[in-house]
Formats: sequence, structure tokens, C-alpha cells
Amino acid sequence: MSLITRKQQEIIDEAISSYIKNYDKVAQQYSKLRQEIYETSNDILELVEKEEKVSETDKIRLEKLTYEYNKIAEIYSLHINRLGHNIEINRSIKPQYLGDLESQYDKLSERKGQLKSSISDFKDNKKPLIDDMNALLTNFQTEVVSKRARAKIINKANDQEYSNTSRKINPESSVFTHQELKDLFTDIDSKLRQLKTVDEVGEEDEHIKNERAYIRLDSDKILYDISKARPIDAGNSSTVVDEYDKSIENLTINIKDLIEHGAEAKERWSLNAKKIELMKQVLQSFDDSMEIDN
Repeated sequence: MSLITRKQQEIIDEAISSYIKNYDKVAQQYSKLRQEIYETSNDILELVEKEEKVSETDKIRLEKLTYEYNKIAEIYSLHINRLGHNIEINRSIKPQYLGDLESQYDKLSERKGQLKSSISDFKDNKKPLIDDMNALLTNFQTEVVSKRARAKIINKANDQEYSNTSRKINPESSVFTHQELKDLFTDIDSKLRQLKTVDEVGEEDEHIKNERAYIRLDSDKILYDISKARPIDAGNSSTVVDEYDKSIENLTINIKDLIEHGAEAKERWSLNAKKIELMKQVLQSFDDSMEIDN
């Protein structure tokens, strides 16, 4: 059992006195009667010391107080027993607010664990990845865009310098074969070709030939020099991936519409050409018949 200080005991006594005074009427009556008995006893003792006897009035007063004390003592005893019983009930039955607090505590503890797990994931997994990405971006100008990047490629730089764990960008990664470039657009090209109505022979070769960002290293290898690539208006840095996807989707729709309209125009042109050709044939046959008649 822990010891309490004098100040703590005074605070406890004041709290008990305040509770009895304002809420516990039975204890209040009992305390009042005890105080009255105490004062009466002191008065009688003082009188006995002076006169060495007890008056009849004081005897009657003592008997009355004794009767009152016995009555209130019985009531107070029952009251104490009831309080003890209530305490035992409260110990065994949890209040509603306590259950709510425990539930909230469990939820907060679970949330705390999730946050700790997220923080650990950011520190152990995502942050190192972001650091590597920042390092790659920092080295981007030096390793890919700069003029010496082309020299490294032409001079066959040592591949061991650019391992999988290295934060340097291997300039060789910007070298593609002709077939690899064509394969990058296979899916899009196949869809567009379904809508094409005219033959486009060698259009990839023509694009590679005219685009100054493509530098032919030999008959089959092409270097994509990003420093010479034409700028693409991709919006400001705040544009999100969803907006890019939406722009690409709209652009694809526009291209499809243009191709379809072009196809319709060509079909109309072909139909008109056939009509003109038919008219020529009719006129020619008419001229031939006129010559025969003559």
C-alpha cells in the first residue's frame, strides 16, 4: 500500500466532507449527531469538574442523544452496506463510456500500427527508390544529353561502369536497332493501318531520315539523341498522369476522325472518278456509233 502525504490526506478529507455535505444526507445526519454528542459530552465533563454532579436535565439530554444515536447508527450501518454493495457492482460491471474508450483506444492503436508500417515502408523502400531516381535525374544531363555521351557510345564505353546497381545512366540504353524502333509502335501502327486507305511505303525510314534526333551509327543501329529532339508541349509540371492519358485519348480520337474523314473523302473522289470514267465511256460509245452511221 502506497503512503500518502499530509497534503494529499487533507485533499481527500475535503473531498469526502464536500460529498457528504452536498449528496449524502444519511452520513450528514450521522456526522451532525456525533458532533452534537461530542459537544454535549464536553459540556457535561466541564460541569462535573465544577459541581461534581450531573443534573437531571443533562441526564435526559444524554438519554435522548443515546436514543438518536442508536437509531441513526442502524440507518448509517445499512447505508454503508449499500454503498459497499454498489462499489462491488461497479467493479464487476464496466460503464458504457469505459467500453467506448477501450474501443477507441483499440482503433487508435491499430491506426498507429498502420502509420508505423507506412513510415517504415517509406523509409526502407520508397525513400531509397526516390533517392536513386533523384540521382538518375541529376546524372541525366551528364550521361545522356551531353555531347560526350555520344562519344562514349561511339567509343564503346565499358559496360561494367554501368551495373544494375549503378546510379549512372548507360548511354548505350539510347541506342536502338531499326526493328526495335518499329516494334515500339507496333500496336498503334496496326490499329492505324486498319483505317488507312492509301499505301505508305517506307514511312518509318522517311521519319528516321528526316528527324535530326536520330543518328545512324551503322546500317542497323540508330542513336536517339534526346538533346536534339523537338520539344513536346506536355503542359506544366503540375499536369498529372490522368491528364496525359486523357490528352492521348483525345488525340487518338482526333486522329481516327481525320483518317475516317480522309477515307470518306477518298471514297467520294473514287466514286466521282468512276462516274466520270463511265460518262467518258458513254460519250465514246456515242461518238463511235455516230461514225458508223456516217
